[in-house]
Amino acid sequence: MAVPTVDKGQGTVPWQIILAIAGVVAILAAAALEVISLVYHSTSTVTKSGTVTTTITGPSPPPAALVTTCLGAGIVLLLVAAFFSRISKVAITGVGEIDLNAAATLAGKVAAKAGGDPVKAAALYKTAASRAAGLVSQRVPATARIASFAHVGWNTQSVLDDQTLQNIVDDAATAGNSRAPS
Repeated sequence: MAVPTVDKGQGTVPWQIILAIAGVVAILAAAALEVISLVYHSTSTVTKSGTVTTTITGPSPPPAALVTTCLGAGIVLLLVAAFFSRISKVAITGVGEIDLNAAATLAGKVAAKAGGDPVKAAALYKTAASRAAGLVSQRVPATARIASFAHVGWNTQSVLDDQTLQNIVDDAATAGNSRAPS
């Protein structure tokens, strides 16, 4: 049975505009820092008076790392704005992954299992989400991932595939039914 998920095609325009503006601002900040660095901080005056040479330099420029970080962040923000509605998974090497579709799929499966009862759906979702989070956290401890800088590729399969999510919802529903008063 196909489960409907959240439509990320609706309501994304404001986020895309915000991200695009932030990206442009970051790129302009990098350009301004570079111009300031070239114009105001690259001056030196050398005065020779007899045997004494005096050199007066301007204040130190902003670090090149700051300029590069602003430029890189701006480019990343513009790319995220451009592909905002298509991003469904974020994977960072050495840290882990965030699958943005898992919560929507879990909510759809819970809604199908609850049969339209919002109270039952809320309780079932709370239990199923807790079990799903436990499953993800058991995958690899965070300290081991960070210490080993384990590679997380762009095509990494999530531990929360459709069948696993369905099993979690079924188990949560079974556990909820066994605790329900008769």
